[in-house]
Amino acid sequence: MLKLDYSRQQGAIDWDVVRASHITLVGIGSASALARTLVRMGIGKLTVIDPDTVDARNVTSQGYSYADALSNRPKVEALREECLQIDPDAEVVPIQADFCAIPDVTMKQLLGTTTLLLMATDHHPAQARGALAGLVCDVPVILASLYRRGRAGEIVFTVPGRTASCYRCITKSRYEYVARRRSGGTGDATGSLPFAAQIVDAVVGHLAVALLHYCRGASHNPYARWIERLDQRNFVQVRMDPDYTLGGADIFGDVFGHGERVFAFDSIWQAGSSEVDPSCPDCHGKGALMVGSRLSESTELDHLACGCLVQKGAAGASCSACAASLR
Repeated sequence: MLKLDYSRQQGAIDWDVVRASHITLVGIGSASALARTLVRMGIGKLTVIDPDTVDARNVTSQGYSYADALSNRPKVEALREECLQIDPDAEVVPIQADFCAIPDVTMKQLLGTTTLLLMATDHHPAQARGALAGLVCDVPVILASLYRRGRAGEIVFTVPGRTASCYRCITKSRYEYVARRRSGGTGDATGSLPFAAQIVDAVVGHLAVALLHYCRGASHNPYARWIERLDQRNFVQVRMDPDYTLGGADIFGDVFGHGERVFAFDSIWQAGSSEVDPSCPDCHGKGALMVGSRLSESTELDHLACGCLVQKGAAGASCSACAASLR
């Protein structure tokens, strides 16, 4: 019987840490490649959550097979089989479900054994629930998304007891935009190359290794030391298009300039702490620092009449978008 050889990763990972870790990955469209790589790395347990089935578009853009599209197979089942082709001993748990509809008690049971939560959906309410669930359950979270046409991407990560700003603080304007539009804020990758998601996922993968080791106290690991060096820089933007601007602002040019050695495929690591909102309905201005004090709270979100998302059961819940709508 063939035994898998992980010698090339020696020195990059602590085998005992990786094998003892449980990653929950929500959204396995373009992130299906990330899931396969995590299995190749030897991750102990991988739970994948997605409500969709494989269609013809997923074959050309996300790496699923023609046969899976022909049978309209659930993505989670198709991906599990692919992962077992890589490592027959891998523990891959498929959950075909709408992440937003998972009951609070079930969510807490799942995250109770999860080492790291990865949110890779293009649906804002799902990303928002993942961010809140991480705060309530004291689980580190990485949230990744592509900007329009895959010209740039974004990564936010939160670490219990360390990061002072949450996903909602950093992406406050997105919550307000979705509330004003009264929409689900579903992303649109039309016009993007598959490579764009792979570039963002490669950064997510490196950060995942860093957080797995950091949160398990493996301070000797070279990637775990990244978290110490990054401190509060938990908001990352990655550029694929040399002409990308955000709202007319040349955010990458402002950092890297326009010299002849500067072009694309660079990243900005920003202090999310500068975005802390004292009135944030998710973290109450304390980011992920409120360790061990929120487990009795709900991980579910409600839609207010104004369109805003707020934690279910939060007394007098409101947010800046609600306040703005009343002015």
